[in-house]
Amino acid sequence: MRRGLALMGLCWLVASGAAARDHERTPTTTARPAAPTAEAPDVCDAVADGMPDGPLRTSLHDGELGQARTPCPRSEVAAGATGLIVADVANFYGNVVLSANLWGAWDIDGGTTGAFAAVEAVRYQTVISSVTAEHIGPGHVSVGMTRRLLRAASATLGVGGRLVLPTALLLYDNAWPVGLDVGLGGGLAPTPRLRLFAEVGAQASWAFGSGPADPRAGFRITTAAAYRLLSWLAVASQAELSMGWAAALDVVAVGLGLRLAFGQHLGAEVGVLFPIAGRDRTDLAGALRVGWRL
Repeated sequence: MRRGLALMGLCWLVASGAAARDHERTPTTTARPAAPTAEAPDVCDAVADGMPDGPLRTSLHDGELGQARTPCPRSEVAAGATGLIVADVANFYGNVVLSANLWGAWDIDGGTTGAFAAVEAVRYQTVISSVTAEHIGPGHVSVGMTRRLLRAASATLGVGGRLVLPTALLLYDNAWPVGLDVGLGGGLAPTPRLRLFAEVGAQASWAFGSGPADPRAGFRITTAAAYRLLSWLAVASQAELSMGWAAALDVVAVGLGLRLAFGQHLGAEVGVLFPIAGRDRTDLAGALRVGWRL
């Protein structure tokens, strides 16, 4: 009996020691951190250099009122010149506007919300009619915001708005005009080189002061396309339709542009708009813009 108990005790000690040694040799299992989830491709990230993007930065209205804008926000500063020519020889009327402009934009939250501003730092205008008048001084200032509603690899959709402030004080007699526009715009990239844009929107203006308020409102549609011929060169085209501002059909205009990219930050655009139908008597509007992407 004593021998049996001793033998059982010896077996228990051996088994316990073996289990302890096996536990020491067994590696401890630790949880590995989950691999970071890759961000989904975004059509707005496809233009990662200084190349201008979106519709042409050329407008037929003061303060860029009604000018379509890409839903893709970016941070940049730019400077350049804009111009507009009306030559109505039959009615002995002409209007020439030349401006030196500054632009700025800010991507607020990494690709969803953007803010922008445009300053007509110096405006020269001469009107030729039975009474000729000239003006030189500060012009219009506009501020606005955009907000994307859709982010996808080849498409985007967003809303935006712009407020034109009454800063051209010396241009008008006893009046301070204000403008506001809103729009729903989208972008599509069917191929890596081709980008398409469209926007539908509305604009309104009115004036404060001792004179008539002259309220106006209209509806607009803008479509645009840009094709990247080379890594540093792109061509752009545009079509605009505006109704209800001053007539049932205000203007139908087509535009052409040339865009350049000089590395990751510097870009330039020259664009022109040609009204081809409607009440608007503008013969040509153009813009030259050089920007630095931040």
